[in-house]
Amino acid sequence: MPTVERVNNISFFDIDFEGDILSDAQLCFLRQWSDRESPNMGQFCCSFRWVFDWADGEETCLRGMERMDLSQMFMSSELIASLLVSCEYAVGVLCIWEATPHGADPLDLKTKAWDNHYLAYEKFKSTLEDTIAASGSGVLIRRSERRYPLTGVKITEPVADIMDCREKRVKLGRWLTGNYEGQKEAALLAAIEGQNLSDRMYEMLFIRWTDALAVYDGGVGDNYETALLRSALVYECAIILRRSLCSLADRMDVTTASLRAYLPNPWIVNRRLESLGRIRTSFVTLPPVQSIEAQHLLKAAYNSFGIPALINHSMEKARILESRWQWTKTQFMVAVGLVTYIMDKVGIFELLKGLFRS
Repeated sequence: MPTVERVNNISFFDIDFEGDILSDAQLCFLRQWSDRESPNMGQFCCSFRWVFDWADGEETCLRGMERMDLSQMFMSSELIASLLVSCEYAVGVLCIWEATPHGADPLDLKTKAWDNHYLAYEKFKSTLEDTIAASGSGVLIRRSERRYPLTGVKITEPVADIMDCREKRVKLGRWLTGNYEGQKEAALLAAIEGQNLSDRMYEMLFIRWTDALAVYDGGVGDNYETALLRSALVYECAIILRRSLCSLADRMDVTTASLRAYLPNPWIVNRRLESLGRIRTSFVTLPPVQSIEAQHLLKAAYNSFGIPALINHSMEKARILESRWQWTKTQFMVAVGLVTYIMDKVGIFELLKGLFRS
């Protein structure tokens, strides 16, 4: 069996905030718990440079995105918390991080983290609700679809040796899936074999849209946490992309249903379509990665996460929205033409012309 030195459990909660966008006032509301100078923020910044471009000390993963350290909201526990939020799309990802420095069973810790991290999310949500109830202003969570767990494990033996042993591969499969469904060994092996996304000798990274596992050996040296958070950032990027696409698709459905011949509303239609274009450019077409390795890693994570299918789904929603808008626009123009014709026939324009002359 792999000999475990350290275990880290990280949970990501995708968040859809109330409203279409987050205003500056709402962003300031969230910042009141943030500590920009915390060591945790520094750790995220170091890992960020391993994946994405860095400009003037700001994260440039997505225009209008900001990370906040919310650990002081959980000062009574050993949890580390950060919130990655996009103002333009009113979505975010809450990251809850729990470290276990001594050797322990990753599967047992992953199971225990399930309830602990859900309680942390509920505390975050209730804090927002209580504050807005007291002050009358702030931001509320509309929904969170699910928890996305990532387990980071550092072992003593080389990671390459694990793949030579069936028993160890099955163990990795349980670490990845949590063995919540009591899968057969064949299913656990299928989740591991040929699924390693990393090309680094000291690392194995497995990502599905429901779980992720990062395994490191001694070759990572002192960069264990930096490398782990690098993997977490890739996973987080896939999560917030999925959340952005799903939220935008929902909003496009609402907009499509609201269009009428008397209210074609081209401004909101254009905003929805432009938002989809910016998401595709920022995340997929031209993500601000800083190396070929990072580009390949992000693309592999997207494929494992089912992002291409979600993009196609969103594009179909956009096609339906545009088609509906074109139809309502045509109805609107026909109605305007008909009213104009009737007004001309009954002499309304002549009457108005006479009024202006007098």
